[in-house]
Amino acid sequence: MSRAVAPIRPPSGSVRDWPCENHPMDTSDLTLEWVGEDGQRTVLRYKMGCKTADGAMIERLLDQQIQRLGVAGWIGG
Repeated sequence: MSRAVAPIRPPSGSVRDWPCENHPMDTSDLTLEWVGEDGQRTVLRYKMGCKTADGAMIERLLDQQIQRLGVAGWIGG
């Protein structure tokens, strides 16, 4: 999975919000976190429903990884 999400990973040690100018206000937030062997945290926060090509790419990528890991049943509202 780490290879699959590498294109959206922020620089090591940073905390970033994915930029999106036109997302719906009533959607879920998603936080991806990478923790290095040294304990260094890298965090990406994404607001679901971002209406851009990048937003659609991220949601497809995350959906593929959720299906691959078999954890779809753990996710719900």
